[in-house]
Amino acid sequence: MKLKYIAYPLNYIVLCLYILTRSGCKTGINSTETLILNGHTVYINSITESEYNKIRLSKKVQYDTISNRKRGDKLILDLVRGEKLVLKDSLSYSDDVNQVTYKYVGFLKDIEYYIIIAQYYETGEYLLVDYKTGIKNKIWGLPKLSPDKKRIVAASNAIGYDIMPNGIQMWGIQKNGKLKLEWEYKQNQWAPDNVEWASNNTIYVNKKIPDFLSSSKKEEQYYIRLLMN
Repeated sequence: MKLKYIAYPLNYIVLCLYILTRSGCKTGINSTETLILNGHTVYINSITESEYNKIRLSKKVQYDTISNRKRGDKLILDLVRGEKLVLKDSLSYSDDVNQVTYKYVGFLKDIEYYIIIAQYYETGEYLLVDYKTGIKNKIWGLPKLSPDKKRIVAASNAIGYDIMPNGIQMWGIQKNGKLKLEWEYKQNQWAPDNVEWASNNTIYVNKKIPDFLSSSKKEEQYYIRLLMN
């Protein structure tokens, strides 16, 4: 029996491949989802646990960890030209809803930002404080700097706790050193347990579905790749 051979123009084949791999069409096991987040296109597809672990084990958040910046209830940050920024605790370890306690985490030398945790009565957040200006930027989680030092990713695992965000934030670092929020990806079906940079425009995410949301009634764990334009 003879098999019929159908010839397609090369440009048609290239177009089909592009649509299958980039447009969000399902392509089997490694299917792709396309998101538009604040004007930015983000492609999501699954990866294996070994792919994720290979990146996770090779990445470390590097910053200084000087521990003596706290003086009693005051966190003292040195700024440029000898200036200082003082963050003062208020009503710490009380039942007052206005309480706040500041904890020093480290200094991102490459972009000159302090990392601070602000702990409130029922919530908490990370702050990135500009060494040059003292301006505080509220972010969702521990900031991780891209290899080219042009972006910061932060993730918050707070699924089921509605007063805190659950999802991923992407920040851009502008030429003047200021931070600009590029996009936020909020989720209510799974939590980003950890994120790592795989390249300048790609992050790997440990995606966890808690037992109260999973179809199996058990916690489920997957791994995904987010590729940005």
